[in-house]
Amino acid sequence: MNARLGCDAPGHQISDHEGILDVRALAGREAVEVTFDGSRLSEQELRRILGEHLQSVPQGPRRRVLHLDGRACEAAADRLSRRIEEIPGIRRATATYVGQVLCLTFSDSPPDEPRILEEVQQAGASVRPLISADKDSSFWDKIRAGQLNEELSCAAGFLALVAAAIGDHTPAQGMRS
Repeated sequence: MNARLGCDAPGHQISDHEGILDVRALAGREAVEVTFDGSRLSEQELRRILGEHLQSVPQGPRRRVLHLDGRACEAAADRLSRRIEEIPGIRRATATYVGQVLCLTFSDSPPDEPRILEEVQQAGASVRPLISADKDSSFWDKIRAGQLNEELSCAAGFLALVAAAIGDHTPAQGMRS
């Protein structure tokens, strides 16, 4: 984790907090590297602690998951992803018609989302906001809200590959050697 130097609480150091294992200034950069024990300190708690001590803590890339309408093959989804990745402000795009999701990772911070979403639609993606279930929702609520579409799509693809591999190595029934 990197952050700009600039402690706001003199006399109190980041390493004084329980769960912080190591804090090192990175040579030649106004940044620090913090090593922490994930079993004693969550990433959210770490960000809060860093916020107490540092001028700015980067949030990392922003993501947006949208519902992708339409029916097409995954090759078409791949072509759509590549077209969308050419839009300025988008670092990565992953589309799947099987899972009906479009995942966007923005390169701008903060991104100009209205402009980008308009260009995504012009690239041929029929998208709408994904209905979100809160993090305390049940597994089935998350499935109904579409939050697990990408994971389920990947799992189905994996199972199809495993089934094909097993089928290739299973001797045909009724054939004698």
